This record gives sequence, structure tokens and C-alpha cells, in this order.
Amino acid sequence: EYYIDVKQKFWVLWEDKLRSGWRYNPTAPFYKIVVPTVDTVRYEFITQALISGGAPVMLVGPVGTGKTSVAQAVLAKASTKQYGKLVVNMSAQTTSNNVQDIIESRVEKRTKGVYVPIGGKRLLAVMDDFKQP
Repeated sequence: EYYIDVKQKFWVLWEDKLRSGWRYNPTAPFYKIVVPTVDTVRYEFITQALISGGAPVMLVGPVGTGKTSVAQAVLAKASTKQYGKLVVNMSAQTTSNNVQDIIESRVEKRTKGVYVPIGGKRLLAVMDDFKQP
């Protein structure tokens, strides 16, 4: 389980990207504590690389695999000068019209049928619990 370090031009273990001596913040609420693992470090790295390359990303997997945590970590690290951020938390009550209204509130109309993110930025949109009916 390696990745290529482009600066060193060498294969490196994912474990080497984990911060050694990690400690949790004792003042942080329990629900905000995220213990970094090889998987979360790997998924954050790959997701960030895909976003930097302009590729769309969809994180899929069973419940409890850290998809939301990875998405939130990548959003937190994204430059506010370059990216606008939009998080849509889906539920069984979410309708397509709700989603459309939320997205349209973060974009502006340029020409007929052409919408762009406000401020000339790229828009990172996270749709959490997409599996809802």
C-alpha cells in the first residue's frame, strides 16, 4: 500500500503520511474527534488530488466508513479564494426542488441556462446521504 511522492520520485508507505504522536484535543467535543487512519489519509489525498485536477468525485461505501469525515476534511482544507463551498444534507424529506433551490442560491445566472458559482470561483458541492429515496 504505497503512493508516489512526486517530490522525492519514490514509492512511500501511506503510513508515513500519518502524523506521529497524534493526540486528540481534550477540549473538543466527542462527536468532533476524528482519529486519522491510513484509510482516511489515503481517501483525503486522493479526493484532494481529483478535485485539484478538476475531476468530479463521489465517495461511496457502507455506513460508517468515513465518507462524510473525508468530505468535511477536504472542504476544510480547500482554499476559500479558489472555491465556494456548498453542503447539502439529504434526508427522506428532501425533494428535488429543495436541492435545486439550495444549489441555485449559490450560483448566478450568466445567460439562458448557464449558471456559474458566485464570485468566479469553482463550487465544491457535497451532497451527504445521497442514497435517500
